Amino acid sequence: MNKRLISAIFLIGVLLSGCARSPEVRQARFLRRGKNLYAKKEYARAALEFKNAIQVLPKNAEAYYQLALAYLAAGDEGSAIPVLMKASQLDPKHTGVQMKLAGLMLFNGDSNLAAEAQKRLGTVLAMTPNDEEALNMMAAAEWRLGRKKDAEQRLTDVLNRFPKSLRASMALAKVKIIGSDLAGAEKILKECAAQRPPLLDAFLALAEFYALAGRVADASQQFQAALQVQPENAEALAGYGTVALALGKAEEAVATYKRLAAITDSRFRHLYATYLLQTGKAAEGIVELERLLKADPANRDARTRLIGVYLQANRGSDAERILAEALKKNPKDRHALTQRSWVYTTKGKYAEAQADLLAVLRLEPGSAQAHYNLARIHLARGAALQARAELNEALKLDAELLPARIDLARLFIAMRAGREALRTIEEAPAAQRGLLPVIVQRNWALASIDDIDGFRKGIAEGLKLGETNELLLQSALLNLVTNRQQDARTILEKVLAKSPQDLRALGLLARSYAATSQNAALLPKLQEYAAKYPASAPIQEFVGEYLLLNNRPAEARNAFVAARRGDPAYTPAALALATLDAQEGKLADAKKEASELLALSPSSQTVRMLLAKIEHVTGDYRGAAAHYQQIIDADPNDAMAHNNLAYLLLERENRPDEALKLAQRAVELAPNDPDVQDTMGWILYSKGLYGAALQHLEQLRDDGMAVRQYHLSLAYFKTGKVAQGREVLKRAMRLDPSLPEAKLAQALSATSGN
Repeated sequence: MNKRLISAIFLIGVLLSGCARSPEVRQARFLRRGKNLYAKKEYARAALEFKNAIQVLPKNAEAYYQLALAYLAAGDEGSAIPVLMKASQLDPKHTGVQMKLAGLMLFNGDSNLAAEAQKRLGTVLAMTPNDEEALNMMAAAEWRLGRKKDAEQRLTDVLNRFPKSLRASMALAKVKIIGSDLAGAEKILKECAAQRPPLLDAFLALAEFYALAGRVADASQQFQAALQVQPENAEALAGYGTVALALGKAEEAVATYKRLAAITDSRFRHLYATYLLQTGKAAEGIVELERLLKADPANRDARTRLIGVYLQANRGSDAERILAEALKKNPKDRHALTQRSWVYTTKGKYAEAQADLLAVLRLEPGSAQAHYNLARIHLARGAALQARAELNEALKLDAELLPARIDLARLFIAMRAGREALRTIEEAPAAQRGLLPVIVQRNWALASIDDIDGFRKGIAEGLKLGETNELLLQSALLNLVTNRQQDARTILEKVLAKSPQDLRALGLLARSYAATSQNAALLPKLQEYAAKYPASAPIQEFVGEYLLLNNRPAEARNAFVAARRGDPAYTPAALALATLDAQEGKLADAKKEASELLALSPSSQTVRMLLAKIEHVTGDYRGAAAHYQQIIDADPNDAMAHNNLAYLLLERENRPDEALKLAQRAVELAPNDPDVQDTMGWILYSKGLYGAALQHLEQLRDDGMAVRQYHLSLAYFKTGKVAQGREVLKRAMRLDPSLPEAKLAQALSATSGN
């Protein structure tokens, strides 16, 4: 009997342990842990537990729903949406999922999504017809779909059924405000505020109504009433501080902001520091931000604000110090690594910035944001192909990452691949296609492929959502390409009135004058504009470039000098001066300026390329070669660095085999560039491969560069095409008879017979 009893107990133990290890029990445990962490606002850790729950039972909609809630609480809407969609597929009757999706869709600008939200809310109300929140959201959907009377009637019905529904009251008040029925809105909000027991949100809503209506004294009273209900309420304190300032009660505002800085709710603690910064007390503001961070070292928002202020105050080293301290405590702090990469990028330390982001990717290989940040570094360095690769990877990991999609489309346009840009934008998720930034970027892509009808329709679609500078610029461009120059100028003047330093508007304005051969009329206008903004480095530099294009180098130099005076750290102006010196033969000055620029921005490939060219011309071939090689090391896809180094190795180092490898890579990267084809052809010619050389050089038959025409004539002579060689030689001699290649070609012509 004892043996049987022991066996039975053992069997029960095995069964119980098996139950404890069952997928349902394990998932419940993960969900419970996740919800506890969520309640403690530890959203990242909660998300990990919910992911574990999904791995155990991948078809449980509730686990996906909880994961989405964690993402939303952490502010990561892009990750939450696909998770909610998956939960909806698994359980279409999960009311929480449908409500969250509907809410997100209603905040989107796409009317199609509002219709989809309405369908989902209909599903919820079919199951729970008295769900107050669903009824309110249905009214919002009806409003978004233009059914305003239906929305107002629904809200009225909700209030009849739920007389104390604060949410419905506030929604109906908003409807009244939009309909210019301010008295009706005030009546509704006053009734809410008169409810007993007193409701904090009712006082806050009435206070915000009065603030929007410009009735600041009334707003102040309502914020004070809210504070009587809850003395340490952060929203009420923040609102009261703002209206106190508007009423000229600075001391009360400061006292209120100081109270905010001391309460548990951290959302508005920074307002006192912000007040100090905005009132010219920068040093005191920074001290206050430092105090807040010291009191709460784990507060990322506080750290981000302090770093931003440090950078504005040119205290980048202090920003680095704070992040170094954070990383000393936790070397795996991805947020700190990302922030430090941002600081490094602003200081031109691209290699260091890249190293930090690669560290982030080692910790989180699937981070789309890290790949996007890497792309931005490559863009800052001018490494377009590497940037494209990182942007593609970011979108592969997260198709919802809209900034990456827009930047990739912009990059394709810059690379003259407009159809790729259009494809990229049109592959955006359906939820994003109605957003204004997507519409605007699609318009630029359409313009880049000369789809004028599509461009016109896209502008009209965008203007329905709002008039922005981008859409105005597009309207101006449309007028330019359809030969309505005066209409374009009128729009551009409007843009410049709002944004005086928008160089794109200035560029289009210049184009409008050039289109009607009125450059002479534009120049005084630009100079007048530059005089109006003497401290604006971008404007001064723009005018300088325009003067240079119009063959007025002395005046251009003055504009570049003015730009540097306005902002000594403005690199484009310094680079323009160095380039101008190089063009005018002032090579020593140009080299000095370029070297100083490179010391300030060691990762700037543009500056390094200029310095390499200067050293090439001045005979410092080893220095030039070293710079070209550094550019290639930093960006293996830089065609011109490959090309220039190949030519240098052939002409000055007599290393044709190495030169050929570099030239072949340059041809792969930039097959349509005449410099690249000339270098490749000349290297092949030097190796005695005349037929192969001619294949590259013959592409340059209509080119206007004398040296390339001499190279082509030599290849013709060597391949027995004497008549063509002499014809090209005559053209080259007319262009520049003084080049060393001229004598070589003439000698070969003389010995080539008829």
